Amino acid sequence: MNYGHHYSRLIERARKRVLCGGYFEKHHVVPRCIGGDNSSENIVRLTAEEHLIAHLLLVRIHPLSENLIYAANLMSVSGVHQKRLNNKSYGWVRKRLAIAVGNRHRGKTISEEHRNQLCRPMLPETKAKISSFHLGKKKSLEHRKHIADAKRGVPRSVETKAKLSAALKGRTREPFSDVTKARMSVALRGRVLSPESRAKISAGNRAYQLAKRAAQSGVSI
Repeated sequence: MNYGHHYSRLIERARKRVLCGGYFEKHHVVPRCIGGDNSSENIVRLTAEEHLIAHLLLVRIHPLSENLIYAANLMSVSGVHQKRLNNKSYGWVRKRLAIAVGNRHRGKTISEEHRNQLCRPMLPETKAKISSFHLGKKKSLEHRKHIADAKRGVPRSVETKAKLSAALKGRTREPFSDVTKARMSVALRGRVLSPESRAKISAGNRAYQLAKRAAQSGVSI
């Protein structure tokens, strides 16, 4: 099936008609994540049903664009102006989402031919908004377990390690509660640390103790 042809017909029909009242949604003809902009020429008004179909077609046209898959998945659930997809279509979107998430966690690379189809990375201001929204919110034990399971076995890049080190450097460490100590004990039980890890932990503890003593005595180090 020529999905691009069907998408073009949907957009062309939307450009020619006039919506007199009623509910409609703005849609980027060329999504911003693949090079589109916010110009009036790149925006059409679609009904909620048409908007969903447009995003399903975009996933068919750009099957490797993760953000388009995420958008289609978000639009597939029930809302005020639309109902959830039928089981077959909904299952197809969820499978595409599972493949995209799995590839990201496994660090799977893509061919250079399809690299330009992927969406642009988040802007710094967008990251800051998300960070401030989640700041101070406590995650449930179940949520933390899901995050830990998802990240287990995934190697961190040198850049990520450097960012974590910079974020934790100079941070005042508060004493662990008894509950936290018990959880750490259970998590580390039976785990064999490498000599390199032992040396790092030992050096970190020594630095912490020196800083603590200096703070108590009022001496800067």
